[in-house]
Amino acid sequence: MSILITNIIFSLIYAVTITAVFNIFLKKTGPWDRFWLLFILLFLASVGAGQWVVPIGPSASGFHWVPGLIVTVIFALVVAAASPKPDRNKYKVDEPTEVNMLAVDFFFITLVIILIVLILAGII
Repeated sequence: MSILITNIIFSLIYAVTITAVFNIFLKKTGPWDRFWLLFILLFLASVGAGQWVVPIGPSASGFHWVPGLIVTVIFALVVAAASPKPDRNKYKVDEPTEVNMLAVDFFFITLVIILIVLILAGII
């Protein structure tokens, strides 16, 4: 049980740090308007990686923290790639439609459910 708690603590650190970098420095929160959705996605991905990925690298209290960090960074980069780009030219770009945002929300909810199932399966 202590490994799980250590996994959650490291995952919180990763998710908070990367979400803060995205929100403060890059002014991006992914395709969503709220930063906490990015935080939830990164946190769950990191916890899942801590449960399932082969332990490599240095350990802290018996918990190998490198896989969670790598997966969190990869998830953050994928979300950044999927984010809409800021309008840098003088041509008007259409705003995201309700159908597009519905697809993004459906993908987010599906991914969160899959990550939660993976985490629970790793605990049991």
